[in-house]
Amino acid sequence: MTTPPDPSNDAIGERLRHIAAVAVVDKKSADELLWDWIGRTPTPAGEERMRLLAQLAPRLVADEVTRAGWGGRTGMWALDRPVNEDLPPDVLAVAQAVVRHLNGEHDTAEEIIDAYTGPLGVQGLWGVGTAALRLLAAELNDQRADQADDARP
Repeated sequence: MTTPPDPSNDAIGERLRHIAAVAVVDKKSADELLWDWIGRTPTPAGEERMRLLAQLAPRLVADEVTRAGWGGRTGMWALDRPVNEDLPPDVLAVAQAVVRHLNGEHDTAEEIIDAYTGPLGVQGLWGVGTAALRLLAAELNDQRADQADDARP
């Protein structure tokens, strides 16, 4: 059963979307925003924010794909990648979680992230979270390019 949405996650999701949107045009500023939110020194609060980043960002990617009209509620999504090209493990974990979210399997998506990050601790949370933010920024960039193409006469 999917965990009920936490209203505070909406504000965090908006913050993460903002960071990804900034990354489309200015990666350095996006990095600063991310560090300002997580914290620049290790703290329990910063670790909790990294956990939230790792859990929420893959769902945000799926939400943006759906909002752009690519993630319909019918059919099954599958992970596809170029032949003979391996994805880094954290990117693969995020991609699998995004696919599960697109398929409506939110609990499974969370389990994938937990299984990957659990043994790696903070390093895993950071890897998955930043990989998901990069995917979110890429999706926002694609949407921006599509809108620019649509606006051309």
